[in-house]
Amino acid sequence: AFKMPKESDEEKKARTAAIQEGYKEALEVPLTCAEKCYRVMELQGVFAQHGNVNAITDIGVGTLLAYSGLEGALLNVTINLGSIKDEAYKNEIAAKVDSLLKAAKELKEDLLKVVYSRLNG
Repeated sequence: AFKMPKESDEEKKARTAAIQEGYKEALEVPLTCAEKCYRVMELQGVFAQHGNVNAITDIGVGTLLAYSGLEGALLNVTINLGSIKDEAYKNEIAAKVDSLLKAAKELKEDLLKVVYSRLNG
């Protein structure tokens, strides 16, 4: 999109629109990654509660890795939001980022409580 011609007003407008679409696509990939990391965290719950206690540290490590992947992906989403001019889209994605990050933090803490409880108990 950045290589598109920008001589006329019409070309500039088309180029800007293409760049904006590119920014949206660029943040969809890490947003999807973050959502999948959250799902991985959700799936850890059954193993944390009922899995073999000898593997409980694997659940803790898996939780931390999935959370790190999620937060890292959301950082990439957030940086791309700064370049988007569509305020409605920007606000929708920012709300999704905030909600996902909050839920992931809570889930991470809940999972780690179970891990430490089973590890020490």
